[in-house]
Amino acid sequence: MKSIQDRGTFAIAVKCFRVSRHYIVPSSPLLYLNSNSKCKDVPLLNSTRDAGHRLQFIQYKGMFLKTFGCLAGNALVRMAPKKKLSGAENLKKKIKRELEFKKGANALSKFLQKNKGSIINDNSYSSEELLPSTSSEQNITSSLLATTSSEQPTIKHLENMDISIEFQSTELVSNTESSEPSINSDPATWPSFLTSKQIDYIVVTGPEIFTEFSSIQLDHEKRHFSEIHFYRHLSNGEKLVRRWLIYSKSTGKIFCFCCKLFDRTPKSNLAICGFSDWHNVSAALTVHEKAPNHFKAYGTWIEIEKRLKLNKTIDAEHQRITNMETDYWVKVLDRLLSVTLYLSKNNLAFRGSSDKFYTQSNGNFLSLVELLGKYDHVTKELLLKTLSREKTVHYCSHSIQNELINLMANKVLETIIDRLRAARYYSVILDCTPDVSHQEQLSFTLRFVNIKKKIEVKEHFIGFKTVESSTGLSLTDLLLKTLAEKNISFQDCRGQGYDNGANMKGQKKGVQARVLSMNPRATFVPCNCHSLNLVVSDAASCSINSITVFGVLQRIYVLFSSSVNRWKILTDNIKGLTVKPLSDTRWESRINSVKVVRFQTEQIYNALIKLSEVENIDAGTRHEAVSLADQLTDFKFLISLVVWYDILFQVNLVSKSMQAKAMDLINGSNMLKSTLEFIKNYRDQFDQILVKAKAIADELGVDSEIKVVRKRIKKKNFDYERSDDTDHRTAVEKFKHEFFYTLMDVVTTSLTHRFEILKIHVDLWNFLYDFKNAPENENELLKHCMDLHNHLKDGSDSDIDGVELCTEIVNVKQLLISCLDVSSPLNILQYIFDYELQDIFPNLWIALRLLLTLPVTVASGERSFSKLKLIKTYLRSTMANERLVSLSVLSIENEIAAEIDFSTIIRSFAERKSRKVLIDNKFK
Repeated sequence: MKSIQDRGTFAIAVKCFRVSRHYIVPSSPLLYLNSNSKCKDVPLLNSTRDAGHRLQFIQYKGMFLKTFGCLAGNALVRMAPKKKLSGAENLKKKIKRELEFKKGANALSKFLQKNKGSIINDNSYSSEELLPSTSSEQNITSSLLATTSSEQPTIKHLENMDISIEFQSTELVSNTESSEPSINSDPATWPSFLTSKQIDYIVVTGPEIFTEFSSIQLDHEKRHFSEIHFYRHLSNGEKLVRRWLIYSKSTGKIFCFCCKLFDRTPKSNLAICGFSDWHNVSAALTVHEKAPNHFKAYGTWIEIEKRLKLNKTIDAEHQRITNMETDYWVKVLDRLLSVTLYLSKNNLAFRGSSDKFYTQSNGNFLSLVELLGKYDHVTKELLLKTLSREKTVHYCSHSIQNELINLMANKVLETIIDRLRAARYYSVILDCTPDVSHQEQLSFTLRFVNIKKKIEVKEHFIGFKTVESSTGLSLTDLLLKTLAEKNISFQDCRGQGYDNGANMKGQKKGVQARVLSMNPRATFVPCNCHSLNLVVSDAASCSINSITVFGVLQRIYVLFSSSVNRWKILTDNIKGLTVKPLSDTRWESRINSVKVVRFQTEQIYNALIKLSEVENIDAGTRHEAVSLADQLTDFKFLISLVVWYDILFQVNLVSKSMQAKAMDLINGSNMLKSTLEFIKNYRDQFDQILVKAKAIADELGVDSEIKVVRKRIKKKNFDYERSDDTDHRTAVEKFKHEFFYTLMDVVTTSLTHRFEILKIHVDLWNFLYDFKNAPENENELLKHCMDLHNHLKDGSDSDIDGVELCTEIVNVKQLLISCLDVSSPLNILQYIFDYELQDIFPNLWIALRLLLTLPVTVASGERSFSKLKLIKTYLRSTMANERLVSLSVLSIENEIAAEIDFSTIIRSFAERKSRKVLIDNKFK
């Protein structure tokens, strides 16, 4: 601070410094304030980096003078009255000062907000505002003095008074994080406040050379700027280019390039608003280029230009350090992501009881990082710096693990949803199961036709949702909420796939009924595998012989598996398959239990006999072994064993085939038809069944005859009562009718009844499956097309046009005659996609996609349950649902996760973390 005394006028000058990333430029004294007091040196009590951004207090003659505000560096000061203040006035001043400090408490946070009012950068000053005060400023000063000398405000008024004058700016400062400032080379259009990035950009670009002199218009004196003024004429006759001189096309004035940018106290119009006095232009240029301010600004310009070209600025050094840190963390995070993906793919736990390196039970994640450190120099450097405490952060903590898991899972989900939006139409597959923590989890899967280079039918897992209530209404609301969260259009849903539970398939209050009421085009297709499972379940309970067969198989497994010694006896006698337990829900999987006894009856019989002859065995076990051995020698049991193996083998074959993700509606229906035909043909093959059963009996060395059990004769009280012995059939014929025919009839009836809905859908879509065998009669074909048109219609909207679809099918048949490999909807779609025929066959393109979108089974939901049980085990039963979903997505959709390039995410993540590390370590 310094003081100036001139004819009784007191002036306070604030010495400002403009601080930038590249340079420090001192500013000159600013504002003058009239007073009759004598002036002394006035020290600045709290100096700041920028005098234009903070309230300041100045001491004069033992009194505090407060600046009311600064306007781009101009200090506006109000002097305190000379007289001694009263107690009430001192109290008012104290309250006012406290209010000022409270208002300035959050000044930094307000300054850092991008979208608030006007913001002034620390290196943003206007040349006009650095001039001595104008008449308007004197008016503001006098008004403030008048307020001081007039009536004093009350304390209540002080509380509501705005004690600061806000900074004014003609425009918002551009975002300093932008890659390239939006500014041109015309100095007249430069904003009043230039950011450091804008200054850097202007300096690197340099002054523009003007060459369009023919377009310059004459002024009112019929003069204009001449090209000769771009040169300085020396006394020896030489000419030097005035590089600093630039011409503004928009205003028709000339400016000094360096003074416009770096002169903080401009006195010439060349640095303020431009010069256009062409009569005196030569003299003005001569005076300006010899002025001290011009020399200073020119030196600053050259220095900055040199540093920018050599990339030796303070910012460049800082950026170089940041880039080095970023590259380092990119490498580290790349390895951490690989470890995360490996553990997620293999359903392994991440954390242990310790979260420190090189400690016992620190978990799989840290152990793998330690293993990488033995062979990878980047990981080794991380471990060394972490152990030596050179780096306080290593990004291997449990919070970062969760962040990486969620980051990757969200990217996978984004990829799936992007593919879904490209396909547009989709089907939902829902299924529920309880987890280890006894929470009902709803598996959410989407099926759609993926349109890439290769057309594929995909079923992608979206996540698990915790179900609070398993009613149809609650599950429907959860379905709609999940689709809304993922920003997926519900109206584009064209299929529903659920199991046969009443809450899912109910005709009144089930999920499928509620969804159809909101979207009639969302076709419901019950799970064919569940339906097939119910068919076998109905058949297994239709006769006492069927119940006996599966009861014996389960008893054999329980007997041998309940003891190690018994299992040793079993394995000593069986060289192939071992006995398997029965599944309570998946009846088609019982083929494994039946197969062992069907083809190893003699070996299992021998094992049971040896078990019954073991010494020191309890009587109960001995009796159980003998009883089961006798059961194996029963010829009726052997016949039942052969029949059930043949049926379950066919059912298991169809069930496994239908669980393929690419299985379509027509193929699934054809497989069920083949199963029904097999049952009908098998009904006439009882003689062959007897032959197979006799072969097993011969191996066991037992009679191949059905033992006749004498029926208990009911005592007759009267002679006219009918005799019970009216059935003259043989034992074989009786067993054939009571067991075999009953079983076949139940299977046939159940197959026909449980697949009625599937038959309706097949009749609707079947004409699209094989175009070469499509109806030749156009009227019949048109009828099928119009039926499909009406099925895909919701009000006035329809996915296809039935008439146009009929025409397209007739025309496409001519193209497909020569294509031997085009025989399925998927191949036809690929043909249309490869040859870009979508615009010619648009309705066919849509109809085939919808056909393949319809689900056949909910096998994908069942597969997700397997992952759920591997991820959320009893040791991880308290896992949060967000982490469970992320790990499940990475595990189930690991193929997509392996294809995704996480480099962009890694780079942005590393840039944020590298800055944080530099700040935490104070750039050391």
